[in-house]
Formats: sequence, structure tokens, C-alpha cells
Amino acid sequence: MTATAAPPRIVVDVKNVVVEFGVPSGKVRAVDGVSLSVNPGETVAVVGESGCGKTTLARAILGLQPIVEGTIEVDGTIVRGTSRGLAERVGIVWQDPYASLNPKWKVERSVSEPWRITGKSGDVASLLREVGLDPTVMSRYPHQLSGGQRQRVAIARALALRPPLVIFDEPTAALDLSIQAQILNLLKDIQRDLGCAFLYISHDLTTVRYLADRIAVMYLGRIVETGPTEQVFENPRHPYTRALLESAPTLDKLGHLPEPLEGELPDPTTRFKGCRFAGRCVRALDVCRTQDPGPSEEGQHTYFCHNPG
Repeated sequence: MTATAAPPRIVVDVKNVVVEFGVPSGKVRAVDGVSLSVNPGETVAVVGESGCGKTTLARAILGLQPIVEGTIEVDGTIVRGTSRGLAERVGIVWQDPYASLNPKWKVERSVSEPWRITGKSGDVASLLREVGLDPTVMSRYPHQLSGGQRQRVAIARALALRPPLVIFDEPTAALDLSIQAQILNLLKDIQRDLGCAFLYISHDLTTVRYLADRIAVMYLGRIVETGPTEQVFENPRHPYTRALLESAPTLDKLGHLPEPLEGELPDPTTRFKGCRFAGRCVRALDVCRTQDPGPSEEGQHTYFCHNPG
């Protein structure tokens, strides 16, 4: 009898994670019971308005942000704060490459830093070629590079240890449109060649649709809808997802502003009894204000709504 091959291990597995911040008026749950997984070779995008908890979730996965509940596993290992071993399992590319690269270090030192801190070695020139840079940039400082070149350096550094997971936090937000397209195509090529998984954090739905296999929509610290990217774009079930998609700029909306959501964002210290979107939702029912909606599933498409659109 032929032995059945074990299924590939989930690269990142987030279960019921809670992150809190103390403020004078109480506690803010920036991440409130989030569960999320990323499989080998997959790109999962986390989208939502600024302040919804996307970057806080990324920082928790990196061990940079303590969690008060839940668990996070990266490549089968529980994340408990920062550790040297974690650097070999997950890389990070931040939004602003000029801020994330040490201005006093030449490119060669920035790219080779992951090898130095883990006692390993590698070929900087080869790594730079992988991300589309001429090795002659090794001798330059960040201020001597263009924005796109700096972001490629940041990507090279994130790939140095060949981690199974790379987190991208708004990696194209600081770049103009032509450079954005180049970086997105580079990411697709890297994933095809290396087989690593991406967790892609963004509010730019155009780049998300191009790059991501699955999408998770966050609102006030919670994931409200998740599923294959095209299913979510073509048939959004949660009213917040629909509003988010309708607000995204497209050619057929030129000169037209989207209708603003009703109501105001609630106090972030609020402990919600029902759906946290109920106060801004045109489809809200009485049950929405009193009962937290559980998951509804349509194949791989999951949403948390009592009265889906």
C-alpha cells in the first residue's frame, strides 16, 4: 500500500487573535478575534480602511506586537515575541522603503543584514539581480536610489533568508503608477520562482485584485468577509465589503464621488453587542444591533452578516 503524502503545512495560522491598546478612556481592541491562514505559494490580501487593524495584525505575526488572546503559528512554530528563528520564517516589506532602510548603510549592508544576524552568508549581487537591480547599486546609499529601486532593495532584504512567508504592508503606496505595476509584476515572478506565500496588506483594491488569490476584509478589528478574490469582487455579501468596492476608483466612475457611508465610526473603545457595522448599514435589522453575526458559508466564501446583500 502506498503511503498517502501529508498535506503541506499551513505557512501562517492565526486563531482568535486579540490585540489591545490602553487609552485614557479604556481599551481599544485593534484586532478582535481574528482567524486567518495562508497556504504555501498563496497570496492572501487583508484589506480595509485605515485604522481597521491590518498593520497591527501584521506586527503581531512578526512578534512585534503582543497579543492578549489567541495563537499565531508561522511555519508550524508558535510566535512568542521576536526571536532570531522567526526572521528565517517570515520577511517583511514596509510601505515606505526610505524609512525602513538605514540611511547610513550602503545597499550591500542592508541586504546582507539578515545573513549577518543569523550567522549565514549569501551573494548580494545575485539577490539584487533577482529583484531586477544591477549589482552596482551595492555601493550606493538609499538617498541615491529612486523610490522603486529602494523598494526593490527592501524586497531583496526580505527574501535573503528564503522565508516561506513574506508580509507586504502597502508596498506600492509610496510609488507612482508605472513603478507600482513593475513591483506587482516582480512579486508575481518571485512567487512563481520561489514558491513562497505572501500576506499582502493594502487598501488599494486594484492591486489586490491583480495579485491576491484570497481576500480578507477587515472592519474595526474584525474580519467581516473572506473568500477567493474574484468571488468577493463579483459577489460581495457583506454591506461593508460592497461599500469598500464601490468606493474604489474605476474608469467608469471618473468625475463621480461614491456615496458616503451613513453614520459615524463608533468610539474605538466600544464593546459591541451586535454587528459593529450596524450603525452605518442601510440593511441593518433589529437583530444586527443585538446579536453578533456568526459565519455564513457559500463554498469557500465566508461572511459575517445577518442580512447580506
